[in-house]
Amino acid sequence: MREEKDLREELLSQNGMASGWMSPEEKEKLRRLLKRDRARVTRMKWAAIIAWLLILLVPLVGAAISHIPVRLPFLQRVMDLGIVGGMAMIYIAIFFTINYFFRSRSLGMRQIQASLRDIQDQLDRMAAERQRPSDRE
Repeated sequence: MREEKDLREELLSQNGMASGWMSPEEKEKLRRLLKRDRARVTRMKWAAIIAWLLILLVPLVGAAISHIPVRLPFLQRVMDLGIVGGMAMIYIAIFFTINYFFRSRSLGMRQIQASLRDIQDQLDRMAAERQRPSDRE
């Protein structure tokens, strides 16, 4: 039994958590942290979606410009810039997608840690309530 408790304490300390009950202030701080992280993940998801949609629009705009019957030097420059911009957008979209992936995984792990912490608090309370009647005997 003592080894299990030592192992639990060691695992909690490695995750930056102390054992014992969470105060209401700590719970509120954790709730705000998770809310902020959820908002960041949502923003990164939409940034990635918009970047990929812009990549899809570049060839459509290029095709529309190429079908204009009048050939102007300005339109040729726009098409050249569209190609360069499309290449840059691919890299930006890849960056946003990878960033979204890692942020969402980090958020998931934080949510799991918070849930485990709540479960640990409930188990500690149950154990404390179980020991109270035995102390009276």
